[in-house]
Amino acid sequence: MTMASIQIAGPGSRPRRRRGGQGPHPVVVGSVGSVVILLVWWAVASVFFTGPGALPTPLEVLLQFPADGLGFYWTNLQVTLVEAAQGYLLGAVLALLLAVLVLLVPSLERAGTQLAVVTYCLPPVAVAPVVFLLLGAPSPGDPSRTATCLAALLVFFLVYTNAVLGFRSADRQSLELVQAYGGRRRHQLLKVQLPASVPALIGGLKIAAPIAVLGAILGEYAGGVDKGLGPALLTAQRQVDAPRTFAIGLLSAAVAGGWFALLALVERLARLRLGGGGAELSRGPVAGGRGGGPWLAVVLGAGALAFLLLLWWLGLLAIDASPFVSKTPGDVWRYLFVDEAAAGNREIVLGNIAVTLADAGLGFVAGLIVAFALAVAMTLIPSLSHVVLPWALVIQLVPLVAMAPVIILLFGRGTATVAVLGGLIVFFPGLVNISMGLRTPPQEMLELVAVYGGGRPAQLRKVRLAACVPALFAAIKIGVPAAINGALLAEWLATGRGVGGNITTAMSSGNNIAVWAHVVVMTGVALGLYALVVVLEKAVLRRQFT
Repeated sequence: MTMASIQIAGPGSRPRRRRGGQGPHPVVVGSVGSVVILLVWWAVASVFFTGPGALPTPLEVLLQFPADGLGFYWTNLQVTLVEAAQGYLLGAVLALLLAVLVLLVPSLERAGTQLAVVTYCLPPVAVAPVVFLLLGAPSPGDPSRTATCLAALLVFFLVYTNAVLGFRSADRQSLELVQAYGGRRRHQLLKVQLPASVPALIGGLKIAAPIAVLGAILGEYAGGVDKGLGPALLTAQRQVDAPRTFAIGLLSAAVAGGWFALLALVERLARLRLGGGGAELSRGPVAGGRGGGPWLAVVLGAGALAFLLLLWWLGLLAIDASPFVSKTPGDVWRYLFVDEAAAGNREIVLGNIAVTLADAGLGFVAGLIVAFALAVAMTLIPSLSHVVLPWALVIQLVPLVAMAPVIILLFGRGTATVAVLGGLIVFFPGLVNISMGLRTPPQEMLELVAVYGGGRPAQLRKVRLAACVPALFAAIKIGVPAAINGALLAEWLATGRGVGGNITTAMSSGNNIAVWAHVVVMTGVALGLYALVVVLEKAVLRRQFT
């Protein structure tokens, strides 16, 4: 589950001191709300979901840890941690190197950014089987190379985006001063831009931490390992052991949350050390470079995709993979357009793509509607954010593959599970981006409405909704590839249809060319949809602000 760097705050842009008569303290509101949510969970589990495989109560989940023993959880956790840490480091280093390259060679910025967008649009659920086919199963006791690669892929875009934003935040006068004393571009980078990028870069690393855990578990799901949180989740699901499934999910969330919290502390210290400087964290994936016409993103996206195809071909040559499992761009082209069965192959692939897009659309609409409704509610009732945001963050920190078995146990293997899984992956970035957009309109406009007697509802209708349009598009850009990933995961683990289900079937039957063809076409569709949103965003914002 892929998102851009975002910072959770309260109803205002900065926390304010409480004054007398302003209502309960936010900590009290959040604590009471959390207790209410836990009690509702307990009541629902006790009354409506009883029996084997049903929703466990909070107490049953907690008792599962001593029942299984700490050794069980530690044995699996350390494998996943190593994979996630290796992928995190690999993805972060590659992203930082690319960000430095586009800084030193500005003409490469558009292409570099579009390449990063392509990696963001690669559906990891579909890519995982391909990576496993290429890298194979690890030796007994070794971490999964597939898991490491998936974690690196998911981390790359987030770190690259924030590094570029941080470099751009450098003080122009300081850059000119270095240049006046004879410094070259590399001196500006070392003395000004790297220090200025620290807060934004750490922000990206912070958001990438739970994503790395998700990538590692996804890689484990692809196969080849018998230890790790992924295999443990699969075993618990097969045994219809809901308490253990919840316990593993909570453990995953705790690890990701601890990693997130540690980097959040480092981020805060860095901001204090630098005097609060640095770039503001991004609200969404960048469209690609500075300026340019609305169709430039489409052209550059196509160029970046062509470059990725070249890397694909060169990579296969470099690793000398078996032709049985490794398929070149030419192989996929022949499968879809040249072979005698090409027409039938295209029909199958496009039919599966259509099913996945319908599933993704369902999850996208469900997640965005719930996010928008809660963001509006938090704007009208600010104290509600102290209840909603902490639990929304908990949901975000639990890897989706850890939640999937629980959702399948509760909702079955049909449309409801597709909507819930897709909605969850879209919900959190949508909620934070939209709520930030609603909170930060021009203050003078809000005061003008207030002068004429308008309260919060009037300010929402007349000012906040219009000011929220850029943030809404940021949520949509994040949500489109995310919804596709949610749909693929639901198909892979629950429904057995669409691209996700058919990739699993093709792998089990040794039809590797079908796996590659589905991945390539699905990635192209995701990138095309992302580019379409970018074009629509530019057109709407140009019309709104001119």
